[in-house]
Amino acid sequence: MTTTFYIDPLQSGISGNMLLGALIDAGGSEKKFLAVVKRIEKEARCKINVKKEKVKQKGIKALFVDIETEGRYGDLEGILGKVLTGKKEKEFALLVAKTILDGEKAVHGTKNVHLHELGSVDTVVDIAGASVLLGSLGLLGRRGFSSAVLVGKGRVKTEHGELSIPPPVTTEILRKFKIPFYFSSDEFELATPTGVALLANLVRFEEPQNFEVGTIGTGAGGFDLKNPNILRVMIGKLLPLEDSISMLETNVDDVSGEVLGYTLERLYEMGALDVQIQPTITKKGRPGHIISVMCRKEDTDILSGVLTTETGTLGIRTGIVQKRQTLKREIKKVDIDIPGYKGKVRVKVATGEAGNIVNVKPEYEDVKKIAKKTKLPFRKVYKEIESTLNL
Repeated sequence: MTTTFYIDPLQSGISGNMLLGALIDAGGSEKKFLAVVKRIEKEARCKINVKKEKVKQKGIKALFVDIETEGRYGDLEGILGKVLTGKKEKEFALLVAKTILDGEKAVHGTKNVHLHELGSVDTVVDIAGASVLLGSLGLLGRRGFSSAVLVGKGRVKTEHGELSIPPPVTTEILRKFKIPFYFSSDEFELATPTGVALLANLVRFEEPQNFEVGTIGTGAGGFDLKNPNILRVMIGKLLPLEDSISMLETNVDDVSGEVLGYTLERLYEMGALDVQIQPTITKKGRPGHIISVMCRKEDTDILSGVLTTETGTLGIRTGIVQKRQTLKREIKKVDIDIPGYKGKVRVKVATGEAGNIVNVKPEYEDVKKIAKKTKLPFRKVYKEIESTLNL
């Protein structure tokens, strides 16, 4: 099963502080969040007050987080690079900052932009805070999903004067990332540039299939709307028992073994479920290879791009989406005692729908390490582990 999450900004839009509330409510590390706020205070040389309150929105409990500060900081990317220490957190935050800055550049038609509302320190807190909370929940780098976005209706006051909702920068981000959105009956700005930029770099805008929810976090917005002003983040797993898959296939006749090997690695890195490379004879009797890729329907375009870029192929066949049945699999650590090694080893256990164990397979990397340590052949170590397994 694959850990994933679903965000629901169709209810009442999305802003940075709503996402902060939802992530903390879902179990994100408040300690890490407050620590990064302290680092921002020091770097920006201003006081930041974080208000956190459990509220009810039309009877639904939610967490309201508000950032109070009058500080401003012109170099958004610079301060994020300084206050964030984790690699994934920093990379994500800088992507969000770039999304906002690119939106400003597109709207103003200049390479050098001056951030107005988005140059405030609370924007830094929203981005850096969301990054560390997502990291603490193990969600950075995961496949996230989202509904369409409710943007509000009417006009909003800005330093450029009154603007229609969604304002230009938000609209540019919606356009660039092809984010579906709806207007509401409430005349408020419900989707802020920061909220939409965070969302754009986190998710794909579709519903997850076979999604089992484990944790729900609910953040509250500040406006009094006709409906509950909340943002929900649902964390759970994609169940693997029945997958929708696509088959990609291409023929190549002028690609070296090294290129094929690298292409294989890239396909798996980008989400391929299975890859096969078979020798064949192509037109005019030339030797070549057939590359077959099994993938999720939503990964078709990405993996087609990998095939085209890495092999230079001129055409890719896409097969009919079909269903595949898979067994439930989990990794367990078991104790083993074989010649030259006594300790734990990871095994993959496959079980049927009734919970019966169908197959047990030692993990390749563990077998390899033990073989190197004991100086025994890989095959012998593998068989010794199989013979001593006691689940």
